[in-house]
Amino acid sequence: MSTSSADSPRSPGDDSPALDPAERRRILWVLLVPLFMSLISVSIVNVALSSIQQELGASSSALQWVLTGYALAFGVLLVASGRAGDVFGRRKLFIAGIAVFAGPRCCAVSRPTPRCSTSIG
Repeated sequence: MSTSSADSPRSPGDDSPALDPAERRRILWVLLVPLFMSLISVSIVNVALSSIQQELGASSSALQWVLTGYALAFGVLLVASGRAGDVFGRRKLFIAGIAVFAGPRCCAVSRPTPRCSTSIG
């Protein structure tokens, strides 16, 4: 009786050690966090569209240009960042990207706005 590929998750020539469930969960979280951050950034742009329209008097076609510009910049930077990760190291670039993305957001969240300070006190 031969062993099926479902019994062995590793390929026949793979010499790397098998991962235990805790390491698998950690890898899963490391992969899900950037995906979540990407979805959050797209949501931020969509939420900001109503403010852009009201404050700047932008038309619906101008709002479409905002979304198109964001999608284009995101796609171009995604490809360029992938190549930079190949050249400089994926781990270093990943940590730098997380810091660049999360740093300003942490500062923005920690600063009270007039609306927040009046509702708290």
